[in-house]
Amino acid sequence: MIYKAIIFLPFLSFLILGINVILRSATTRGSRKTNNILLYLSTAIIGISLILSCYGLYSLDTPITVHLANWIKVAGIKANFNLYIDKLSLMLVILTSLISFLVHIYSISYMNADKSKVKFFAYLDLFTFLMFYFVSNNNLLQMFIAWEGLAFVSYLLIGFNSEKPQAVISSTKAFIVNRISDVLFMFCLAIVYTTNFKSFDINYIVENINYISTSELNIIAWLLFGAAIIKSAQIGFQTWIADAMEAPTPASALIHSSTLVSAGIILLIRTQDIIQASDISYYIALFGLISSVIAGLIAATQTDLKKILAYSTSSQLGFMIFACGIGAYTAAAFHLITHALFKSLLFMNAGDIIQQNNGEHNIYKQKLSKNSIKFLYVTMWGGTLALMGVPPFNGFFSKESIFVEGLFRSNLGFIALNITLVTAIYSSRLMFVLFNKDDKISRKKYKIAKCISFPLAILTSFTLVSSFLVILFPENHSNNILLTVALTIFSLSLILFGSRLTYLYTIKKDKSLIKISSKLIWISQILKQSLYLDKIYSIIFVKPILFLAKLSFMFENIYTDRFIDEPAQKVLKIIKTSQKTKQSFVSFNTGIFVLFVIILLGFYIMLIWFEPQSVIARSEATWRSQKISQNYNTGSRVVARDNKIDINEITTARKTDSSRNDSITLNSEDFEK
Repeated sequence: MIYKAIIFLPFLSFLILGINVILRSATTRGSRKTNNILLYLSTAIIGISLILSCYGLYSLDTPITVHLANWIKVAGIKANFNLYIDKLSLMLVILTSLISFLVHIYSISYMNADKSKVKFFAYLDLFTFLMFYFVSNNNLLQMFIAWEGLAFVSYLLIGFNSEKPQAVISSTKAFIVNRISDVLFMFCLAIVYTTNFKSFDINYIVENINYISTSELNIIAWLLFGAAIIKSAQIGFQTWIADAMEAPTPASALIHSSTLVSAGIILLIRTQDIIQASDISYYIALFGLISSVIAGLIAATQTDLKKILAYSTSSQLGFMIFACGIGAYTAAAFHLITHALFKSLLFMNAGDIIQQNNGEHNIYKQKLSKNSIKFLYVTMWGGTLALMGVPPFNGFFSKESIFVEGLFRSNLGFIALNITLVTAIYSSRLMFVLFNKDDKISRKKYKIAKCISFPLAILTSFTLVSSFLVILFPENHSNNILLTVALTIFSLSLILFGSRLTYLYTIKKDKSLIKISSKLIWISQILKQSLYLDKIYSIIFVKPILFLAKLSFMFENIYTDRFIDEPAQKVLKIIKTSQKTKQSFVSFNTGIFVLFVIILLGFYIMLIWFEPQSVIARSEATWRSQKISQNYNTGSRVVARDNKIDINEITTARKTDSSRNDSITLNSEDFEK
């Protein structure tokens, strides 16, 4: 019961806020006090879910399956709504609920002036629920449902500021790119169904994996990998993640840290047995390594603060994919958790810095000095050092575990160390440019709201405290102390070298470095434009579609107008003409009908008015004669039948009737004369 409550509490919060939004849209927007109550209620529910998930992890001994409802039982396929609860799923639930809880607190202040903040919180709750459901499942079909839902809600969050045209375009772009991922996932489900598995349960598939051919297994693995890299915005599909920065910063902190972009990595971790049984592991590692380096170099050329962090996310996810490719899934899961903590910290810092700079995103144009925002300066450095992998921050331990496994498991391990150099370059560049401002430019010291400072302080402390999680994620070669020490020295040397190089270029304006960079300006331009992928996709996909649309429009104008519209116009003209004739004809007939009715009424009135009164009298006399005759005959029959009546009475009655008949006869004769 506790696990059901953990998963569905965010959905309950979504229903409460969603119903309120619908009802208020039909009436009024509601009072400020009501809005605050709803926001605090939503935050409290996520906090309760966090507490329950921590208790659930403490009390869980072995993985369990929690049945929710029956769903499909047809054609040999049985699929139910279940929850698969193990240590990994609960740790990911704790991670998501922690970040979601802090994002809720952060949003209370950040979204304070927004009139639709209740709707925004409802979206956050729905996003959290879908992530809970995704990580607590071991069934591909149910994971696909949450997978689809995450893409849809991310579309809503990215396009939340719908009054901005760019936000609408960015949300549509992200949704379309993610639809490619969804299609690959659907193909994977179709192939799983057509094989001998007849089940979407991952454990069942792994148990019967020897009953399918290698080619079928490779196709399933490739489709899973393709779906994962698109969802995680890897090279070739990373363009949507930069445009997704149109979302409010709290949404970015949630989407690009522990939820949407991490879903691809979680899918690879859940299906690790399928991937390892296939022949594509090496290609996964190679692709992840290349994607990580290129995304890091793109981040080093950006000037938008949030885009730098977005491409940094893509780079770190590529590093996790490399870990999955070499079989170090435990290290990948460890780095996923640590990355979620320090990256959400960096995004929240970035959001407050942008607000303090009146919405300016360009790091070269922002005018706040480190002395004017000391708290943000400290917390930003905490997240940056964790990102670079400097001890004792959590990023150091998770990265080192991947490096160690890389050297033992693959010949790509040494090349992967270069990721540390790239990360140090774009991270130190961000900090040097962002906070290297003259105090004379901005002497005013800005105050930070408690709802913003509290989450930042908590996350900064977690970048240090969460280092102990290395105990929960032991790898095969993590106990090799000599290798660990050597790698630590080497990676720290790369960090110092990259930071020093960046300092000389950005702060000291070293002439030799500037001269070298001027010769490589074309490479910098390509990276700054994200490899011109937007233009390439525009040429390959967008322009042909627009050309077909224009061709269709021309066809419609030439042929449709000539063979359909023109005949239709002629028919319409004939109809209108006939309508006018018909209206005239109807008007004429109506006049004739009214005249005929008037004539009939007049004739009837004349008959009544000029008819003699004697006619009426004759009619009345005739009626009376018939009535009397009828009464007389009836009386005679009664007398004949009943002898008790006196004969004198009968005689008297007959005389009376005779006199009446005589009078009636006289009247008739007078009428004839």
